[in-house]
Amino acid sequence: MTKYIFFVPDELALYLFADIKFDADFDLVRLKRSLLGKILIGGKSPVARIIKKFRLADFFENKFFCYNFGKFKKFYSDKNYVLVFVAGAASILPEKMLQDFSKKKNISLALLLMDSFHASSPTAVKLRNLCFERLWKKVYTFDKNDAWEFGFENIGLCYYSTSRLSVQKLRKNKIDVFFVGGLKENRENLILSLFEECEKHNLKADFVLSCINKNQWKNRKFSKKIKYIKKWISYSKVLKKVSSTNCIIEILQKNQESQTVRYFEALVFNKKLLTNNPNIVFLPFYDSRFMKYFENINDVDFEWLKKKENISYGYNNEFSAIHLAQLIKSDFENLWGGGKQL
Repeated sequence: MTKYIFFVPDELALYLFADIKFDADFDLVRLKRSLLGKILIGGKSPVARIIKKFRLADFFENKFFCYNFGKFKKFYSDKNYVLVFVAGAASILPEKMLQDFSKKKNISLALLLMDSFHASSPTAVKLRNLCFERLWKKVYTFDKNDAWEFGFENIGLCYYSTSRLSVQKLRKNKIDVFFVGGLKENRENLILSLFEECEKHNLKADFVLSCINKNQWKNRKFSKKIKYIKKWISYSKVLKKVSSTNCIIEILQKNQESQTVRYFEALVFNKKLLTNNPNIVFLPFYDSRFMKYFENINDVDFEWLKKKENISYGYNNEFSAIHLAQLIKSDFENLWGGGKQL
């Protein structure tokens, strides 16, 4: 018998992969450091600086800090396991710990990338180095172009669950447009220009921007009208804003060519979608009446953004993560039939 443990790094991933739990062979676990680990490894105390200076983090992490990962160790000897690390969950653990688990005969590791391989965030940079290590039996990605370029396996669109969305009440449209995201490479000017034009056209625009560095925080534009944050807001709060907007805005990062979760939110909540993803026209459920592509500000129809319409994409959980569970099981079901070989 094979048990699959799906380790996720944050609340967003808990939402995206919630339907995994409907497969009895899968456990869904949010991986995080203990409070002690956050203070000593991630903090700025004198002890934390000493640990960093002498590169002792791996030693302390192995011994004390990934508490909700360690509790699974007692199960490892009695059956076969596939440990699937979603994006940043892999970067929480020291690499040596991952290597040790990959050497066990009854354990195989898989990595699932949920950001463009060309992204510039610290987590993405670390994963770029980590994903080519031999410890992974499979590396999956949501981005079909990354899959083609680097030889990963594409998971398609099966990574948006709705089982946790039932608690979200559908609200009346209180705002015209909503955008949330980081001020990342080559899209800062586009984001701010779009907000400025929305203001000029008297749209009710709700923009939530995460600052990547100190300079962005210091040089905040439209700071009285745009909400700038240093840490991500919870996904439950994002969903409240999504449910109360007329149109969701999606702006891809540099070199990204696949959809973000904004596309799925538009389908689930029946919202308009304004996106700079030229591939939107090839995606399932695309409807030119309610989904618009723009390359620059001149392409945007601001009257369309304001216009209230009855929208129904007919989406019925076709992209549930339960299909991802089936894909992964298919890949690993014969893994131990003739030894630990894929």
